Amino acid sequence: NDSGVIVGQSTNAAGLWRAFRYEAGTMVDLGTLGGDNSRAEGINNRGDIVGTADIPPTDTSRGARAFLLRPGVAMQDLGRIEVPDNEGWSSGMGINDKRQVVGGSAAGPLVGTEPPFHAFLYACEEMRDLGTLGGQYSIANAINERGHIVGEASTPEFRNRNTLWPVATST
Repeated sequence: NDSGVIVGQSTNAAGLWRAFRYEAGTMVDLGTLGGDNSRAEGINNRGDIVGTADIPPTDTSRGARAFLLRPGVAMQDLGRIEVPDNEGWSSGMGINDKRQVVGGSAAGPLVGTEPPFHAFLYACEEMRDLGTLGGQYSIANAINERGHIVGEASTPEFRNRNTLWPVATST
């Protein structure tokens, strides 16, 4: 971010991947959502961090979820796109200073060997499916302060295209 804080992932002594924040010569392990691994993908100028963290496996849920970590607040599970038969994962990729989060989420049951995976915008405590270009895959990688969202999406012919979604209006 503009203050020089860096986020990412590193392997710890136990061989697990962990999200970290690096500032002023100090690396801090950010933890997980109860599972083993995590990775940080983005940070805004408020110090809010987004990424992906494992959740503990249960009989009804497994995988990883997009997270938001605000200074002084516990890591928040952002969930996933809610559709019937969706037991997938989500990943937070970018955040702006309005705390609008973008990323990707499983978006339904298996189609062949893979579930559909769609870009999302998380704002006002709600995850919104941004869709695709007619295929079954998209991911949003970044959002700027004006709400422009960029990423990639697939066509029905399985071709991925760079994508610019309409300006996010949620605050």
